[in-house]
Amino acid sequence: MRVVRIAIGGLCMLDLTSGFVFPAPAVSTCRRARMSSSPLRAANDVKVTVEGVVRTVALEEGVSILDGLEAHDIDAPHSCRSGLCTECAAMVTANLDNVKLEAAVLDPEISARGFVLTCSSTVAGPGVELELGVGDKMYEAQYGELVQGHNDAQEAKPGKWNLPFPDVSGA
Repeated sequence: MRVVRIAIGGLCMLDLTSGFVFPAPAVSTCRRARMSSSPLRAANDVKVTVEGVVRTVALEEGVSILDGLEAHDIDAPHSCRSGLCTECAAMVTANLDNVKLEAAVLDPEISARGFVLTCSSTVAGPGVELELGVGDKMYEAQYGELVQGHNDAQEAKPGKWNLPFPDVSGA
């Protein structure tokens, strides 16, 4: 006999075979459990823009922005622990002073432009507005000039590694 179970809001599961409702496995609610078991914390309303859709959510102080967004079922871009750091980048478009930056990964100039990593930043005051999905823009701001400078130096310097590829098109 096949058992079919579906999640209901991430908090419980329904066994379609028996109709029995039971708590979901701890794995699916570990972020919520970790956040809810902590002492009461101040929460700040944050306006979040994801692919043109704007939502306002209350994020607890001391909880990473990424964890807070996921607790509100916002699918924030990220590739943490997958080798793609900066994928979770966001642009703070209002009240950057109310965002606490935890990561020493970003250059201070990049942070001053409003870029943050949601996996390691927290909201520390009211009125913060975020635009998600700016990982490519942040990566370009952080590394673009360095990469461009490296490419320019390679083109200007003759050497055996700069030989042009031969034309094999037959034209």
